[in-house]
Amino acid sequence: MSNSETMTIYNTLASKSYTEPELLGCALPTLYGGRIEAQHQICNRDELKLMLAQWQDAEGWYQSRADVGLGMPVNLDELLEGQWHRADQSLHLELRSDQTYNLTLFIQHEVSQGQLARQCYSDQLIFLRPSLKSQNQTLRYRIWWQQAETGPNEGGWRPLLQQFLGLAQQKEQ
Repeated sequence: MSNSETMTIYNTLASKSYTEPELLGCALPTLYGGRIEAQHQICNRDELKLMLAQWQDAEGWYQSRADVGLGMPVNLDELLEGQWHRADQSLHLELRSDQTYNLTLFIQHEVSQGQLARQCYSDQLIFLRPSLKSQNQTLRYRIWWQQAETGPNEGGWRPLLQQFLGLAQQKEQ
């Protein structure tokens, strides 16, 4: 079975999970074809400062030793992790050791009509706790899947990564 066929069958089942909830007992997300590229790098705090200076206009969140906040941290000395998004790129960072950080840059690419999609995604909203809400109510994430090309799971879809997409103003229902 081709990957476009598996996505079509899955999305048919996903739509029925909303119209006929007793069929599966849960709601399935819709999947969309796409392509994501991940570039990994290890950097020190000085390199991190240069990288984050290029992301000042991005929206995101961070966690330091003292707090969790939205936007860019003021003090990088206590930064533990953070995620930012702008246009079709996302930057994720996490503290690896005292002065070393793991940086991952995600670049999303469109899949053209005739191109075979070996990756797909679904979107997810995560509601913020009241102290972080300000004007935005949710964090937006994209969950990526990749189709196995060989082995016993050939043709099956497996989780690949989670990409931060920014903030949204959707409220809990």
